[in-house]
Amino acid sequence: MRASCSIQIHANALLGAMRSLRIRREADAIAILAPAPRGILIMVQGALTSGHTDLVCRGRWSRRIAVPYGRLIHILATYGDAPLTLTFFEGTIVIGGTRIPALDLSPPAVAARFGVGVSSAIRWVARVREEGDCLPKKQGGDRRSHRIDAHRALILDWVEAEPDLTLAELSARLAEAVGYRPPVSVVHRFFERHDVTRKKRRRTRPSKTGQT
Repeated sequence: MRASCSIQIHANALLGAMRSLRIRREADAIAILAPAPRGILIMVQGALTSGHTDLVCRGRWSRRIAVPYGRLIHILATYGDAPLTLTFFEGTIVIGGTRIPALDLSPPAVAARFGVGVSSAIRWVARVREEGDCLPKKQGGDRRSHRIDAHRALILDWVEAEPDLTLAELSARLAEAVGYRPPVSVVHRFFERHDVTRKKRRRTRPSKTGQT
């Protein structure tokens, strides 16, 4: 099997670069080895701390590869200042004669691993870079509540002054005052959400005056 990427390093140089990040709880941290103009970029994400640095080296590193930080540190420490070749094969990083399980974070590899489209994997990777995670966003629920809640004080003032205002009348008043006409159902949920009790307007019976 051909190597995807390979670089030549001194064990102590890579170890020193990683130690300089002062990562706490090393056993829980993940190291990501990514391409850099003159070598590799080392990014580490731990439970309590994170950081990144780069290292000049020979060879070409062309992928974003994730490996267990603690395992990598331990292996590098056993080689001292010996020159090593660090090579990535599919699913494995080889350092000297030692293999470490690794995860290719390129969109095609992520897509293949999780059985999704490459476009989805690209969005996931972009979210990790921009937001720090790719957790699902909240779905469902009342997505329009924030618009009417922005006028909470105004609505409560109207209700306090005229407790028998109907939902439709409140909607019309909002349209006139702020240019936003919420559906009656949204107004109803507003009162339920804020535990507001309105005085119901009594219905008047039709007058019999004038009937023959």
